[in-house]
Amino acid sequence: MKDIKMINRRFLLTITLFVIYLAVVVSIIWYSYLHFPNSNVLYAVTFMLLLVTLFVTSIFRARLDSVTNTSYLIKIRKNAGDPLPIKRIKTKEFLHTYLVSNNYIMFSKQSNYFLYYRAKKDHIKKMLRGYILEIVVYIDASEKEFYLEVIDEQIQKIQDLLRKEKKKVEKLLITQIKVIDALDHKTKQRIKEIVFIRSQTGIISTINIGLHYESNQAVLLYSDTYSPSLYYNYHIEEIKKMI
Repeated sequence: MKDIKMINRRFLLTITLFVIYLAVVVSIIWYSYLHFPNSNVLYAVTFMLLLVTLFVTSIFRARLDSVTNTSYLIKIRKNAGDPLPIKRIKTKEFLHTYLVSNNYIMFSKQSNYFLYYRAKKDHIKKMLRGYILEIVVYIDASEKEFYLEVIDEQIQKIQDLLRKEKKKVEKLLITQIKVIDALDHKTKQRIKEIVFIRSQTGIISTINIGLHYESNQAVLLYSDTYSPSLYYNYHIEEIKKMI
């Protein structure tokens, strides 16, 4: 609860500062109107303040987005679900078969990772629909990290390809899967390094999955009882089908 209270304070502080800024702007414009009616000074001050307000608004919006996205992750952690039993992806070959049979395309195959993608018309948003880009990455157990720089490069190539095909991607759902030998603290912390970002331009969701075959469990940070978005729900449900 401490983390949530801190986020709420940051949110209220940001809103309060923005309201104070707007009050100051209105006061300056009103003062200029009273003392310089129908003059170039009034127009110059108003125009300058409008430009500054556009810039300041973008800063406050970015700040609010950051606070809001942080609150999503905190609430997911507070309402985390249990590990899931492994039913399908007993091996990477089983994963490949499942993905290909569900219209995923293998985009890159290297010694340390496989990358698949699927682009489908947004079935959640009803108006002005773009595409949901789903990425599934199988990372070799020899890699220590879930986040590989090369993966970002490959995803960018896929987005460039879809852009050429006139497919506008607004939602990016990334699932990163890796076999783990132990459920120690460091491994759990790496699995918990998820991403959920919601902004004006779209949504990015990244979920890491550790396959612990010894216990037949897929370990991931997710929630069944809290969701920041319908797209998050969709991402989790697709993972459950896959596992």
